[in-house]
Amino acid sequence: MSFTSAVFLIIFFPICILGCYFMQEKYRNLFLCLASAVFYSWCGFKFLILMLISATIAYVIGRAIEDRKTIQQKRILLAVALLYNLGVLFFYKYLFEIFPDTLNLVTDLLGKEAGTFKTPVLPLGISFYTFSVLSYILDVYWGKCKAQKNIINLYFYVIFFPKVVQGPIMRYSDFEKQLYNRMVNLDMLNLGLERFIKGMVKKVMIADQIQPLVTYSFSNINGVGTVPAWIGLISYLLQLYYDFSGYSDMAIGLGKMVGFQLPENFDHPYLSQTVAEYWRRWHISLGEWFRDYVYMPCSRSVMAQPWIDHFKKKKMLVCDLAALLVTWIATGVWHGSGLKFLIYGLWWFSFIAFERLRAEHRKKVRKQKKLPLKKDTRIQIISDHIVTVIAFIFGQVMFRADSLQTTVQYWKKMLVWDTTDGIIILHQFDNYMVFALVVGLVFVFPVYGIIKKNIFERNMLTQFIFKNILVTAAFVAFCYAISAGYSAFLYEVF
Repeated sequence: MSFTSAVFLIIFFPICILGCYFMQEKYRNLFLCLASAVFYSWCGFKFLILMLISATIAYVIGRAIEDRKTIQQKRILLAVALLYNLGVLFFYKYLFEIFPDTLNLVTDLLGKEAGTFKTPVLPLGISFYTFSVLSYILDVYWGKCKAQKNIINLYFYVIFFPKVVQGPIMRYSDFEKQLYNRMVNLDMLNLGLERFIKGMVKKVMIADQIQPLVTYSFSNINGVGTVPAWIGLISYLLQLYYDFSGYSDMAIGLGKMVGFQLPENFDHPYLSQTVAEYWRRWHISLGEWFRDYVYMPCSRSVMAQPWIDHFKKKKMLVCDLAALLVTWIATGVWHGSGLKFLIYGLWWFSFIAFERLRAEHRKKVRKQKKLPLKKDTRIQIISDHIVTVIAFIFGQVMFRADSLQTTVQYWKKMLVWDTTDGIIILHQFDNYMVFALVVGLVFVFPVYGIIKKNIFERNMLTQFIFKNILVTAAFVAFCYAISAGYSAFLYEVF
C-alpha cells in the first residue's frame, strides 16, 4: 500500500487517524500496531510473517542478552541475532544476484525444472526494518537501552507503518520514549497534515512529472546527445530528491498526526559545501545509523590494534580512514548487489577521504602561518562546492545507470559534445514537466520555510490564506495521485 494510492488516501488514512483520535489512550498503541500490520500485509501476508519472525527473535534474544551475566554468552546471542537478520537480508537481496547459478543449484537439489522455481520476491522495505531490528539488539547489547518486556511494543516499533517501508530509520530508545504520554491533539494534527501535504506535492506533482525525462535519457543512452543527457541528469537529481524527501515528509507528517516525532531525513543536501556535509544532509537517518553501528565500532576496533601505534601522530587519521572505508563499502552494498554498488560506495569514500586529507593539510598550513584554524578562504569555499557538485552529479549517474558500462557511456555523453538526437527531447516536454522542473529547481533552496515565516505567519489573514493554499494543494495533489494510479517510490526496493 503506497501513501499516494487511492486505498490509502480514501480508506486507510482517515480510518487510522480518526480511530487513533477517538480511541482511549490505553488502546492506541495496539490499534496502530494492528493498522500497521494491515498496511504492510497489503504487499503480501507472508512478508508480514517474515518481519514478525525477525521481531520475535529480537525480543527473545534481547531478553536473553539482558539476563546473561558473562560477556561470552552475550556475544554468542548477539552473533545469532546478527547472523539470522543479515542472513535473511542476504538471501532475499543479494544471493540470487551475486550468485546467479544458485537458482540452477536449488532446482537441481529439489529435483525440479528451472521454470518451476522462481527467484524470491524482495520483501518491501526489508533493509529498513532489518536495520531497526539490529539497532534494537545492538543497543540492548551495549546497555544503551533495556530489553522490551512487552512483545507488542517491539512489534509496534518494527512495523510502525509511517516508517516501515522507507524509514526514516528510528532508534528504539527514541521510539520507546514516545510509546506513552505522547501529544495527540489538534495542533499535532495540523502540523502533521501540513507536512503530509508538502510531501505528497513533492511526490506526485514534481517527482512523478519529471520521471519521463529521466527515462528518456537513461533508457536510451546511445541515442541521446549532450544536452538531453544533462537535462536527464538534472531531472533525475530532482526526481530522486523530491521522491525520497517527499516520502520522508509524508512519513514524518503521519507520525506527528498520531503523536510520534520521527527523525528528519533531508536538509537541502544540494547546497552542501563538502561531500561529508552532503551525506549529513541526505538520508540523514541512514548516515547516522552507519555512523553509530558501523563507523564507531570499526574506529574503536582499529584503535585497539597494536599496529596502529606505528603511525604515531597520524594514527587518528589512519583509524578514521580505515573506519570510513568499511562504512562506505557497507553503504554501497546496502544500496544494492553487484560491482556497481561496491564502486558506488568507494566513489563516496574517495571524496570524503580526500576531504579528510585536505582538512589536515589546511590545518597544518594555518598553524604554520598562525591563521584561524577553522576559517576557510573564499577560494577554498568555492573549490569545495565545485568538488561536491562533481561528486554527487557523477555519483548519482552511477546510482541510476543499469551498470558500470552504461555509467561510463553516460559520463561520455555529458562530457563530449554530441548532437545525436538534436531537439527531439523537446517533444518529451509538456506543461506539467515544465512546471515541475521550475518549481523543483526553486524549492531545492530553503524557499518554503522563508516564505512561510516572512509572509504567511505575519498575521491571522496571511495564516488563513496559507491554510487555503494548503487545502488547494492537497486537493490538486490528491487528483494527481488518483488519476495517475499506483506510483512506486524509488526507495521501496531497498
